[in-house]
Amino acid sequence: TLILSPGIGRNVQNLHGRLAVAYAYPTPDRLFDRLNGELAQNGPSLVLANQDMSVTLPAFVAHANVLAHRTPTTSEVFPADRQDEALQRLLDQYDFFASPYLTERSIETLKSYDVGYVVTENGSSLDAQLQLAPQWFTWLLDDEAYSLYAVSGKPAVTATIKGNTAMADQEWNEAQEHFEKALDEDEEDLLARIGAAEIARREGQFAQAEETLRQTIAGHDLPVLHYRLGRLYAQQGLLNESIAEFDIARRGAPHVARFHIALGDVCLSDGREKCAELLFSTAADLQSWPDQASRLIAEADMWRQRGETERALPFYEQAAEEQANEYNLFVLVSVYSELGLFDKALDMVQSMRMLSPCLLYT
Repeated sequence: TLILSPGIGRNVQNLHGRLAVAYAYPTPDRLFDRLNGELAQNGPSLVLANQDMSVTLPAFVAHANVLAHRTPTTSEVFPADRQDEALQRLLDQYDFFASPYLTERSIETLKSYDVGYVVTENGSSLDAQLQLAPQWFTWLLDDEAYSLYAVSGKPAVTATIKGNTAMADQEWNEAQEHFEKALDEDEEDLLARIGAAEIARREGQFAQAEETLRQTIAGHDLPVLHYRLGRLYAQQGLLNESIAEFDIARRGAPHVARFHIALGDVCLSDGREKCAELLFSTAADLQSWPDQASRLIAEADMWRQRGETERALPFYEQAAEEQANEYNLFVLVSVYSELGLFDKALDMVQSMRMLSPCLLYT
């Protein structure tokens, strides 16, 4: 029996649930082009993005400043007596993108660094938060796995943000009180509405959560709201209703891979394998890959993450044929072993040893 520490267990869970993403740093061309245009017109600005995106962004967008780069690079930029500042920037960057909500700390980060633009992973919980706060953020475009927003207002700590902070701390009763206060002040507060629906869902009050989401959609027909409603239906096993909502979401935001994958998951649960196959393939096509082998492995990972390793195997085999590098071959060995195809795994190891005698010792 393998027992994982809480930290390792959380990482494994995150890896299992994440989208298949590029094995190279992201370079969304349309997003970079839009940012170049924005900054040429408005002047240099800090663009808040996760660490991977912050590596490539300054190279492609000359006037974009980033909060933090890779850890060693960020440390090298600051002198010895300002390493605390370098560390704080890395922590602020991590905390902003690790949280599924806009919290008091998120607002402080936006204000402290005078953030002009934010790049999120599209379809994520954080991405939804920015979409549902149009008083502060203006959506500009989706490209590959990312969305670009301009900070168009002055983000502030409101009752809704306090409710989000309480939810992040799992203080559900306190969060509910803050959301009720926010809705008393403004019944069209989208973040407060979604927060209230989330608490109702967590408490098993699915009818109330559904009603809140449907009322919100009636006034604000956004793909992200249909996506959340689809997730609510899926949690209750209402597959047809879930499929209908996910389909609206992915048609409304066709560049968001996460919406295609969500619909594919429900199709798979409903035994519609052809539907799932098409949607997973489309999701892989929506991202940029350094080569065809990487794209094949990404599509294979989608199946493998869902326990469909046999369906994934042909993609891994084709990737190894396309590009027989060490990584692709080791992945194929692990898949053969996982499926109990030990003879094939051993043959592959022997072939690798012949190609590179120093590579393997056992």
